[in-house]
Amino acid sequence: MKKYLFLALVLLGMSSGAYANCARAWLTNAAIINLTLPSKIVVDSRNYSGGEVIYTSSWPGANPSSVQINDCGNNYVVGFFYSNSTQSAATPTGDMVFPTGLTGLGVKVSTMNQAGPYDSVRAIDNTYQPGDGKASHKLNNPSYNLELIATGGPISSGTLSFGSPIAQVDFRESPGSSKGDVASQFTVSTSDITVKAMGCNVTGSPVNLPLGNIQLSDFDSNIKVGTASADLTLNCEPGTNISLSVTAPQVTAGDTANNTVIALTNAGSPGIASNVGVQLGLQSSLYNTYDNGLPLNTPIALATSTRTSDNNGTITVTGGAPATIPMMITATYYKTASPVGPGQANATGTLNFTYN
Repeated sequence: MKKYLFLALVLLGMSSGAYANCARAWLTNAAIINLTLPSKIVVDSRNYSGGEVIYTSSWPGANPSSVQINDCGNNYVVGFFYSNSTQSAATPTGDMVFPTGLTGLGVKVSTMNQAGPYDSVRAIDNTYQPGDGKASHKLNNPSYNLELIATGGPISSGTLSFGSPIAQVDFRESPGSSKGDVASQFTVSTSDITVKAMGCNVTGSPVNLPLGNIQLSDFDSNIKVGTASADLTLNCEPGTNISLSVTAPQVTAGDTANNTVIALTNAGSPGIASNVGVQLGLQSSLYNTYDNGLPLNTPIALATSTRTSDNNGTITVTGGAPATIPMMITATYYKTASPVGPGQANATGTLNFTYN
């Protein structure tokens, strides 16, 4: 009889370990944390540095405000996972920044108050982390935070929509085990967030084009003498309509080259060169003057887009500007009449980019 009792106790001891199963307290729900995103976030049309924070949410409260997890085994783990494939199947960049589906824009979700060793703030990173070996755990006021972070370069416009939940924390007996329960979930509102870039900006301005000293004899057999160039980059929201104009005083007498020759500063005054002006040129993927000059005080269409809307209100943009447009501005002296007189030969013009 004693031997039988001993065996029964051994079997009982072995059976108790086999039923370890992290689970929420009977008839209780996981904590749900809801975040309502702004309906629109506006970003500049420029090259962002990776890591620039575009938007940071608050730490919303949970419902219910506490969750009890019981009956965990000694080797239980805690999972910190995204629920959507856009983030769950991706490799993070920087400080745990995951893709959103929009070029140049990433997302980082952090969480806190997830019980035991995970009450401190930590990022959701699609990993299981070891627990503290205790059987019972209470999550008090669990919460999540969402940041939208630039990944580098321009940010494209579009609709940013996260599935719900976007992330969750669960307790499991082992990584991927069916034995366990979700402790908390982070749900983002169904309202979409629209990221719209603002127009265009230019890098590389102001432009100074020194032509240096020119020999008058160079004009004897040439209309154009001397050359200088500078590079500009126009950064725009893709699909933007862009036009260009050069505002400058133009030569009105002699050879005006179809109104492309800028009059010299203080033209006609003593010490100023005569019968010569400055002609600008432009080389880019959108517009090229080739051997001609840029027309003065006249709008030039560089990029034109077409916008159509379907029955669902979805807008499709075709044409227009690309995100980045390298440009080269050139300058040369242009003989308007003979002979060219000596003197200073400076000219000023304003390059205007208009976009919508």
